[in-house]
Amino acid sequence: MDVFPDFDGLGGIGDLRAVIGALLTFVLIVAVLMLIVSAIVWAIAAANGNHAIASKGRTGVLVALGAAFSLSSTDVALADSFIDRALAIDPTNAWGWMRKGWSAIYAGASEDALRHFDRAEKLSPLDPFRFNVVLGRAAALRGLGELDASLDLVRAGMRANPGLTWAYRMILCDLVLAGREAEARAGARDFLRYYPHATVAYVRASWPPAVLHSNPEYVDAIGRCGLPER
Repeated sequence: MDVFPDFDGLGGIGDLRAVIGALLTFVLIVAVLMLIVSAIVWAIAAANGNHAIASKGRTGVLVALGAAFSLSSTDVALADSFIDRALAIDPTNAWGWMRKGWSAIYAGASEDALRHFDRAEKLSPLDPFRFNVVLGRAAALRGLGELDASLDLVRAGMRANPGLTWAYRMILCDLVLAGREAEARAGARDFLRYYPHATVAYVRASWPPAVLHSNPEYVDAIGRCGLPER
């Protein structure tokens, strides 16, 4: 008897083609790669009767779908529906809780986001993608109006991950929102050393649609830090 995952049973699977075509960020590319790898693991494990590994693969597929939708659309509820199904299968999935945290930020639920990030870190304290938890906490604190704490976390994340230069955009916005526009302009010069082609339009285009939709003050702030418009 042939055994293969029932992808048609996943709600919204018909929109996956649109998601794959919206590769705007590195995180989204990782999500799509994880979707492919998890689907292969699920299929092979199911075909060989290894139900435990098949369950892990299925969970990975669901979290990857949730991540892909949250990063390429404004439908946070749809993204959460995949992530919630994954966590119902495996509540110890750290990646699922991390993505749940980012979904909460896009939904404006900063306190929930902090709880989800705490759970993700507790489950996987040495995760190579822990910087996503650190920056997620920073975004949640910004949502709560704790701008100094948000800045401190972003800078700590960048010190721990020297290649994380794109996080300068978070610093620039936090500084503007804190009324520290002179510092933001100095920071913009640092940002341009790493990304000489960066403009306000470029940065806004690099953000997930949910950010543009849910946080207009943050989106506006990047236009007041001294970066060229286009």
